Amino acid sequence: MIDLLVNLSWREPMWLWLAAWPVLLWTLQGMLHRPRGQHYADAELLPWARAHHRPARSTRRLWRPVAFALAWLLFAVSLSGPRLARTVYVLDKTHYPELMVVLDLSRSMTARDVQPGRLERARLELQDLIDRSEQLKIGLVVYAARPHLLVPPTDDKSVLRHYLQLLRPDLLPTEGSDLAAALAFSAASFTDGQHDRAVLLVSDGEMIRDDDRARQALDTSVQQLQAQGIPLYVLGVGITAGAGLLASDGSWLQADNGPVISKLREARLEELALLGNGRYATVSDSDAEWQRLYQQG
Repeated sequence: MIDLLVNLSWREPMWLWLAAWPVLLWTLQGMLHRPRGQHYADAELLPWARAHHRPARSTRRLWRPVAFALAWLLFAVSLSGPRLARTVYVLDKTHYPELMVVLDLSRSMTARDVQPGRLERARLELQDLIDRSEQLKIGLVVYAARPHLLVPPTDDKSVLRHYLQLLRPDLLPTEGSDLAAALAFSAASFTDGQHDRAVLLVSDGEMIRDDDRARQALDTSVQQLQAQGIPLYVLGVGITAGAGLLASDGSWLQADNGPVISKLREARLEELALLGNGRYATVSDSDAEWQRLYQQG
């Protein structure tokens, strides 16, 4: 009870003076009705001339001034706004694991072999992941020819949703698809190494350069993640049959006298997940991918 009174604060303490109004009123009444003297009769006759009130009747009338004073007290307290400071619980978030999402923004992600499109579908899948996540910090790295840190690891879901809405194919200044550099960059984008970390690659697996040197650089980046204890999970976006790509002017991209077909490189992505000690899943109309990557992984 004492702690309650000590922590009590008032919004407008000046209104508490209203509680003294009944006291002032009774004092004023006492001054106005004060007896003028007792010289109107001899001392022997004074007990016979002065009226006496019965004690029971006086006690019976006492509740009215008490109720009046209590009502004014409650009125004054309500106007002054008593309140207790709300206890603020500081949640320790330093132990939250961190997940760095590496999202492909290359031109191949404009293919529409999945609805409403690869990039749009990837955005919807990541929104689903954000809604599911609990006690998890999520960061976002986007890449094309070069990787860029869009959002550092955070547990603020509103911030993550905001930046997801900004994603578009022409967001980055240079075109290309350097997956190896993006994975190496993601390892350096975590806040520190004091807690669990993981990387989620969201891509169709396409690369501009697909020679032995490029594949060796990609394997090296994954091995570096594994050496730091960072597993690599992969979400494939697209279908193996693929779809054509549109140029900036709206026409179909052409190469070698034929349209450019972008396909989901599923075998490559599965190999990366296996090498990175993680799991692989393909986007689907159900939540099977998140059952495999998030709940089970």
